[in-house]
This record gives sequence, C-alpha cells and structure tokens, in this order.
Amino acid sequence: MDKQARKAIIQSIIEKAGGQTALARLLQPYHPNIRQQHVEKWLRYGYRIPGEYCPTIEAVTGISKEALRPDIYAERSLSRPIRPQPPERREGAAAGDGSVSHRYSASAEILVRFLCPHPSCGGEWAIWNAALSRVYFCPWCGRQLDPPQPAGAVDGAA
Repeated sequence: MDKQARKAIIQSIIEKAGGQTALARLLQPYHPNIRQQHVEKWLRYGYRIPGEYCPTIEAVTGISKEALRPDIYAERSLSRPIRPQPPERREGAAAGDGSVSHRYSASAEILVRFLCPHPSCGGEWAIWNAALSRVYFCPWCGRQLDPPQPAGAVDGAA
C-alpha cells in the first residue's frame, strides 16, 4: 500500500470518528498515550498506523484492520492452510514476464535445547542457531557437555 492510499484510509477513519481529536479520544481508553498529534502525523506524512491500534480502530470506526495494515492483518481463511502463492500468480507480477515480487524471505533455523545431565545441576536452556559440532558448557554449573544430537537421532546412530 502506497502513501497516498494510506492517507486516504486515514482520512476516512478521521471523518468517521468526527475529527482527529475525536479519534484520539475514542482510542484513549484502550491506548492511554495516544494524542491528536499522533493522528495528525499519520495523516500528514502518511505514516503506517501502528498495528496495536488497528483492532481498536476497527471496533470504533468499522474500517477493517486488514484495510488499515494489510502487511500485518492479511485476510486468511481458517478452512485451508496458509501457503504462499507461486510468484507468477501474485498480485503485481504478470505471468511469464520474469518479474517476481517477493513479500518475505524464509530461512531454516535451529533451536537447540539443552538439559544439564549432572544430577546436582539439572539446568535447562536453549540456543538459537547453535552449531551442532561445537562444545558447550552448562551456564549454571560450568561443566562441559556432550555435543548435541540432531533431532530424531538415537544413541549410537548418527
């Protein structure tokens, strides 16, 4: 959504609420720190409305949170799994022209969970993207641990 489209939606929200100050007052019971100046900056500069305000604005004005922040609140059907569309079928990309519009990037991540095997310690912790070939030490007792096993590995089989 470009800046002009955001400004048009924000203007319609302000009109439904009865003005910038009225919109700020409608949001204050749920978001005590909001002021008219915030609303004015959203409109003047075309700022994105913070995602935490969108459900409240939807309840107050009836404009859906999907329209306010489609990057956060995409319409999803619970009857089917969420899968990205192939690039040639996405909006804005013509089939076969070679242009691809990527909306996100994905990467494989490893979360290694540790449990100190020493009976006097028993500490638990996790390390994100931990190397499986590295030597680790318990952060509580300082003892060296055996290298972590990949998920599903059984003792003696690697």
